[in-house]
Amino acid sequence: MFVSMERIYREEFKIRTYHTDSNQVASLAALLNFLLDSAGFHASRLKIGIGDLNKKKHTWVLARMLVEVERYPVLGESVFVETWPKGFDRLFASRDFFIRDKEGKIIARASTYWLIVDMETKRPKALKEIPPQLLNPDQFAIHRKLEKLPEPEDIIYQKQKTVVYSDIDLNKHVTSVRYSEWITDTIPGEIMESGIISSYEINHLSELFRGDEVSVQVSRAGEKIFLGNIIHAGSGREACRVRLVFE
Repeated sequence: MFVSMERIYREEFKIRTYHTDSNQVASLAALLNFLLDSAGFHASRLKIGIGDLNKKKHTWVLARMLVEVERYPVLGESVFVETWPKGFDRLFASRDFFIRDKEGKIIARASTYWLIVDMETKRPKALKEIPPQLLNPDQFAIHRKLEKLPEPEDIIYQKQKTVVYSDIDLNKHVTSVRYSEWITDTIPGEIMESGIISSYEINHLSELFRGDEVSVQVSRAGEKIFLGNIIHAGSGREACRVRLVFE
């Protein structure tokens, strides 16, 4: 179900059993999927979706994302994602989000940076496809730029993974949400159960493909702050960096 709000798009999501953890509370991965789905639906309605870009052999790639959560919705609850294209920062196109409950209260907010990439050369393209009249430059969900995250040091948790078929998205590389699951799966369960993730931030640095061997690494950056990255085992290149804050 969607409701058009001019340049702001709104979609309802109901929390199903497959969105929740053992406590019947929506997972971080579920919220990330809601955000990314809404971004894709809205871009398509604005005629700047992946299908539109593919006609020019271009595609959207998520570069950076910050999500701040005040409350995770529970099983059976309906939430409403609002999203809008905000503006430009160099080659990045920014898009913000609110997640509201049925009373209209904001329970999460997010900011994202995207690149338009040539599918053959893998190089970013100028943002000519986005008409300025579609932007909402004065409306912010989060009032800060998304900067480069630090590299984790003194690794305390680590796991090895092989990229499999179910990890791949429509751009034929590992989906962003899978990175979040790999990082949280690497942190011991007793830590994950001791609080909630109030802030999740990711920088995408390079692609991973089916069959790639990777190392998922996590370090502490504070009592309730963890830094992680995912390293391609063969080349040593970083696929992403992540920062998690618990409360």
